[in-house]
Amino acid sequence: NAEYMGQDPRFKAIESSNLREDLFRDYVSTLSDGEDSDVDGTRREQDRLKRIEESIKEREKEVAAQRSELSRGLDKEREMYRKDEAIMNFKSLLSDLIRRCDADWKE
Repeated sequence: NAEYMGQDPRFKAIESSNLREDLFRDYVSTLSDGEDSDVDGTRREQDRLKRIEESIKEREKEVAAQRSELSRGLDKEREMYRKDEAIMNFKSLLSDLIRRCDADWKE
């Protein structure tokens, strides 16, 4: 390995060993920065997924509230329909009593 590096023109281009060490340390620090960016990317992805989850939960709450509101509205309509039906039945009962042929004025 050392023989190969000694023959490499890039290695020969830098004559000072101190400069080679400095360049190597800079290179290693850039590698660790790249790993940090991968970690940052992972964090960003996790944050994005967390925001998506929270958004879904919030939407589920909104849908549940809307569904509950619609259900209450339908219950009100059913109750009104039942009331109207009861009134109509009562009126038809009264009209049947009035229409009786054998009814006289005394009743």
